Amino acid sequence: MTTPPLLTLHTEHFDRLTPHPGISTGHWLVQDAIEAEVITWDRAVWGELIFTVGIEDYEFVVGYSVTGEVYLSRAAKVDIPHPGNPSLDPLEDDDRYPPLPDPVQQPAEFLRLVVDELNALHEASTRMVAVWPGTTGVPVLPPPRTVARMPGSGAG
Repeated sequence: MTTPPLLTLHTEHFDRLTPHPGISTGHWLVQDAIEAEVITWDRAVWGELIFTVGIEDYEFVVGYSVTGEVYLSRAAKVDIPHPGNPSLDPLEDDDRYPPLPDPVQQPAEFLRLVVDELNALHEASTRMVAVWPGTTGVPVLPPPRTVARMPGSGAG
């Protein structure tokens, strides 16, 4: 099952964005991109979505809510510089994720990451709802397995 993306990134409209020098967080860039229609979604279907974008416990986290009551969130697979992880040299450690794009220096890459992560979260949420017991009538977890006992094992 393939879910249509929740968000569309209109790269042809990047010129509508105004840089905010000195501001290192990306929530403002996402908000500006929404207002400038660089990021869009089907408002007839989804209404006014609420988005979260930020760093939490040294992870870059994106999320959204349809109702404002429940937020779905996802941690992106990126490296974030912090005191315990100052180097982002990819030659130093092959197991590292790519660095988080800087929203001031790399706004297009930052917005691509945000939109890709939110669309992946939306697809995973849609898959979860599709198998939810209230939707299908089938339990999510299989019934517990019974353990066969050997005769004479003393278990009984």
